[in-house]
Amino acid sequence: MSPCCPRLWLLTCPRNPQLGGWEVIARRQVLSRLQPHRQRALLSAPLAHSRIGFLSEVATILIGQSSAIVPRQAMRTEIAYAGFWRRVLASVIDATLLAGVELAMARSIAVLTPNDFQALANVAPVSAALWWAYFAVMESSPAQGTLGKISLSLRVTDGHGDPITFRRATFRHLFKILSTLFVFVGWLMAAFTPRKQALHDLLAGTLVLREVRYLVIGPEAPSEPGEHWDGAHWVASAPPLEKS
Repeated sequence: MSPCCPRLWLLTCPRNPQLGGWEVIARRQVLSRLQPHRQRALLSAPLAHSRIGFLSEVATILIGQSSAIVPRQAMRTEIAYAGFWRRVLASVIDATLLAGVELAMARSIAVLTPNDFQALANVAPVSAALWWAYFAVMESSPAQGTLGKISLSLRVTDGHGDPITFRRATFRHLFKILSTLFVFVGWLMAAFTPRKQALHDLLAGTLVLREVRYLVIGPEAPSEPGEHWDGAHWVASAPPLEKS
């Protein structure tokens, strides 16, 4: 019940007959949300000043409601271990690009030197050198990954999350031969090892990480205990669960 007009069914205010209709209803709604000392200050003020005060209170209430309704939003970026299927997709992209280059070389040789099987046989060592240079140079570059990895926000690092050298990238590429033996069991290890490492990653001391961008609405939930790389150092909080 409002101190301004105790008879809520009236649409005019006995204390201020100049008020009527919607203004009486609005005053009741505003006064019901105020502290007693602010109610008394508005009711004791002259009508003109009182109207200005009521408008100010209405604006304050509306601003408070809008800030409560609209939740806080922020973009977060975290670093997680790259999952198995993301790595497979990146490998498919890289293999498709390199196979296209190899096919173009083979067709060019076939057109320029037809029936020259020795020239076609030279495509194999050139292709092997191309694959080595592509992976070793790209993964040790500032991009830290091949075109397939870059397209999926993946990057290759050492065990501390730092960029790898050309030498380490070369060994990582050569160790892929061991991963391919025994029906690609070394590649499948990326699906089961704790840090999503394939056999060649374990032997070369490398990690494949990915950036996770997501929108946080409202207060952020505390992170669970664990260990993950945040881009600068290892911290004790678990990375987001891998969805693959």
